[in-house]
Amino acid sequence: MAQAGPRPAPHRPACLLLLIAAMLLPIEACAGVYLLSPGKWRDGKIAWRYNPAGLGPGADESAILATVQRAFDAWSAVCNISAEYAGTTTTTLDQTSAKSEVVLGYTALPYPQAADAAPDSEDSASSYTYFTSGKIRISSSIGANIQYNPDTLVHEIGHLLGLDHSDNPYSIMFANPYNTVPSPGTYKLFGDDITTCANLYGGKGIQSDIGTPTSNSVVPARLEIAAIIEQDATGIQALRLLNYSTVGIEYWNAYLNANYASNAKTFNAAQGNNALEVWVKSDLPRYPYDLQHNIGGQTARSHDLVRQLGFAAGTGGRISGSRVDATESGTLAAYSARGNIQTDAVGAQQVYVVALYGNAAYFRTAKGWTTAVGSLFALTAPGAVNFDILRDFDARSLPAGSSLYIGYGASIDEMLAKQQFTRVHLF
Repeated sequence: MAQAGPRPAPHRPACLLLLIAAMLLPIEACAGVYLLSPGKWRDGKIAWRYNPAGLGPGADESAILATVQRAFDAWSAVCNISAEYAGTTTTTLDQTSAKSEVVLGYTALPYPQAADAAPDSEDSASSYTYFTSGKIRISSSIGANIQYNPDTLVHEIGHLLGLDHSDNPYSIMFANPYNTVPSPGTYKLFGDDITTCANLYGGKGIQSDIGTPTSNSVVPARLEIAAIIEQDATGIQALRLLNYSTVGIEYWNAYLNANYASNAKTFNAAQGNNALEVWVKSDLPRYPYDLQHNIGGQTARSHDLVRQLGFAAGTGGRISGSRVDATESGTLAAYSARGNIQTDAVGAQQVYVVALYGNAAYFRTAKGWTTAVGSLFALTAPGAVNFDILRDFDARSLPAGSSLYIGYGASIDEMLAKQQFTRVHLF
């Protein structure tokens, strides 16, 4: 809920302003981790089985299984997924969909591919895709040696979770993970690996840094948007996107309460708790490795991000209640934060993102950071919004004591007077 905090002081030393502004400017570089087509594991729960057929004699199967579980645990440590070993199986890799199992096994793969993985769905209960089965295929030529290349398993499990490839060479989801991850053999995830998984399943806060280079060139320039629900006088909700990055949007789609897909972007909310997911693809080209090797058609189906809006509605679907909070993910080397606001006020509400250091205040607007009081966007309340505060930002050089706040109100004065804000992070 909203927390009290200092009111931004009007005095803004010029040299300090320039320093902070330079640190907060968008970084133009490569893109980050993409997403597969809309879908994920229900409640983030996965049970996996092992088929030993095809493994050569003398292999230490207990060591292999331990390596796989540690690879799953690397993801469980940063986002809300859980994976349990359910024992051996005779289900083959081409039977997984029919059996609704996740199977790890061995098969022939083209050199130099060590492994691959993919989720699948037999869920016909809704129009939303919940994964119900999947496979992790290990190359027969690699066999037991997979335990000496755990980062490959972390990468492939990322695909099983619904993540696609990354354009960032420091990401575990980089299209060629076998020799470019920053800390081979350590099961380490980069900031955008963490943020992308957190977007899908919910995150577990900021993780420790992994020794990424100090150059800002590793910080991806990404699509940053606000997914805004606004309500008209008749109670009909309308969904709109506000794009305040340099990256354009190619298409997007929305799913309401997991069983409603619409391109019309208007809907009637149900009384009680609602969940709206917005899947967005940018107009950035996919990573050239995928183009050159035509890997699974990923260039045609991968998304950039998903926005999840949870909101409460009263009689007639009218948004009921107010809140302001934020979620953080990634690392300080690639820091991301998203804001969540719901308000049952009536009329235009300005949404503010404010960075404070000492007595200096910076406001993020759709055109960038400024010392003048300004909002990032406005919504017509009653309404709700999920929006990027910062995405893949290298925060390691921010001066100690810097603070990041979000809030809303008809004006900055109303936001402060009613304490409709919260501190996102104290650096």
